[in-house]
Amino acid sequence: MDMLIKISDAAFDNIRSKADQEGRPAEELVQDVVEHTFADGDDRPRAREHNLLAFAGMFSGGPGDTAERAPEILRSEFGNRVSNDR
Repeated sequence: MDMLIKISDAAFDNIRSKADQEGRPAEELVQDVVEHTFADGDDRPRAREHNLLAFAGMFSGGPGDTAERAPEILRSEFGNRVSNDR
């Protein structure tokens, strides 16, 4: 099904730029966004993911003794310029 919509020049430029970055036609990009947003028939408003949630787990993993190993870690990064004094 075809649909004609009007958008601002700024929106057009942003869509065209994003499509160029992805190496595909702007029409295909817009179609994918519309399908992803509306095709499931769920008309409930979608909660926008909070930017801080993108950080969740970013620094997890690895040894949990970082504070205890601070002098060792600092020496590995900065050499012998780090003192063992606390």
